[in-house]
Amino acid sequence: MTKIDANFRRRAQEEEALSAGDGVTRDDETACELLSTTPVNILIVDDEPKNLTVLEAILDDPGYRLVRAQSAEQALLALLAQEFALLILDIRMPDVTGFELAQMIKARKKPPMCRSFF
Repeated sequence: MTKIDANFRRRAQEEEALSAGDGVTRDDETACELLSTTPVNILIVDDEPKNLTVLEAILDDPGYRLVRAQSAEQALLALLAQEFALLILDIRMPDVTGFELAQMIKARKKPPMCRSFF
């Protein structure tokens, strides 16, 4: 899969709802326009710089805003600063595993509005 399927599926559903005229308001249309022009924030976490570079090459798309983190600490700081639609986590990092990082993120009081992939 070359693109994030959920993002495209959501956009297709929004476009379908707009064209169907099934009770979609002007505010909904404005929100959909904003969604289609606003880049999707993706956090990629890996302690190996070459792996981050490979992920950036794979996800090279104007619709994505990629943020790199080389440790769990950097990832947590990034999550405090902004929201992410998707997290891509390295399973084997020296300080904290990707699974442990995902548990820390889930334990936050503010529920994350994102999906995690390992």
